[in-house]
This record gives sequence, C-alpha cells and structure tokens, in this order.
Amino acid sequence: MRLGLGLGLHKHRFRGGNGFDSDYQAVLNYATAQGDTLPSSSQQVIGNTLVLTLKNLGVWDKLGSLVMFATDGDSSFSLIDWKRLSKMTIEGTVVRTQNEGWKGNGTDGAIDSGYKLQDLTQFDPSNRLGSFGAWAFDRKEDGSTVLCGDEKGINQIVGGAFDDIQGTRSGVFDQSSGLYHMNIDGTNAKQFINGVQVETETVDTTLTSTEDFKALHAVNSSFSTDKIAILFAGGDLLAEQSDFYNALETYMNAI
Repeated sequence: MRLGLGLGLHKHRFRGGNGFDSDYQAVLNYATAQGDTLPSSSQQVIGNTLVLTLKNLGVWDKLGSLVMFATDGDSSFSLIDWKRLSKMTIEGTVVRTQNEGWKGNGTDGAIDSGYKLQDLTQFDPSNRLGSFGAWAFDRKEDGSTVLCGDEKGINQIVGGAFDDIQGTRSGVFDQSSGLYHMNIDGTNAKQFINGVQVETETVDTTLTSTEDFKALHAVNSSFSTDKIAILFAGGDLLAEQSDFYNALETYMNAI
C-alpha cells in the first residue's frame, strides 16, 4: 500500500501549539530550546505527517530511535533523535548536504547515536527481537563499508554479504540507494532493501555488542563514504516493514 502525505490527518487530534501532533511538536520545541534552525514551514508539515503516518501504522511506538538527517533544518536540527529527544554527535569529519544527509569521508567520519541498541526498550536480544536500518541517499559507493552498525559480526549494514543483526548474518551484496532494513522476529533474521525481502536466515544464537550504535561506521569495520539520510532502530517490524518503507519514501520524495 502506497501511503500519501494526507494519511492520518483526520484520525488524530492535533495537540501542538502549531496544530501538530504532540510528538512532532516536541521535536520542534526541543530544537527551539537548543537554538537550532527549524525546517521550513512546508517541511514541518511533511515531518508532522510522517509521525502521524507512523502512528497509524503502529510503527511509532515500536521505534526506539529515529533520526531524519535529510532535512532543510540546520545541521544541528538534523542530528535530533525524534524518539529520544536527544542529539547524535559527529566524530571525525562528515559533510552534510541539505535535504540529503551526511556523507562519510572513509577515514574517521561517523555519527554516534549515544546509545547501545539493547538500551532501547524495543530492541530485545534476549527474545531475539529487533530492527535497525538506514537510508542510503546515493547508490552505495562500496559494498564493504558500513552504512550503520555497532560492531562487525554483531549489528551492521554494509550493503555486502556481511550484514548482521544480533550476530546472525543475513545480507546480500547490493549497492542500491534507498532503505536497508535488518529485522529479527524471534526465529528468523531478514534483510529488506527498499521494502523487498532479499535474505533470511534462521537464528541460532544471538550476540550483544557493548559498542554504541553509529552511522557510517562500526567497530572493527571500515569507515564509510556513503551518504546517510535516515537512521532508525527499534523492535520487530516484520509485519509493518513494507508500509514503513513506503512512509519513509513518501517523506524523502516530498522534501
């Protein structure tokens, strides 16, 4: 099902000061308190609609973290985690393009989430449940450098065969642009690229990393030269993954 920008506008009461959903308004309020430059008025409407759509899909509460690096707000605004109301931090050198995201330099550039995946209530290694992923704005430049992850062999996406979630390798070599989504549902670890399942593996044992989840790097893996537009992590999204992809694609097409 392809989701339009108007979906959900009649199903939720707006409670924010600008008529926005309270959770999106909280993002704007946090940014204002931080002194950030907000997105344009038109893009605020797009962002608000994304939140409403994710709520209608039942995805919002399953996410523990969501960062929309692609925005016309300033660089500081682009680092806000919409779920956690905190900011990710730049390490080394990464370069931002408005409405596209942050590009790594392949040497030392990364973005640190400030959390370990298991810190998120929704990401549950003990029950083999969880998801994470990222939107590559351009076609991936190398199938061996990390789009996002915490540690090689545990949780990472490279767009090559070495894509893992909770220690289960479930990936294929693919350098497409768009959404890379790793998901574990208690039994199987699956990879989706742009809403299409490309790989599945039965889960045997699970591993938990002690490293922070990052964009454009993971411990013991190479730094990336990719450009990342969106980063997310949370619970099992197997049932919702196609609609989730459509919602993010709608946002990316609209900004």
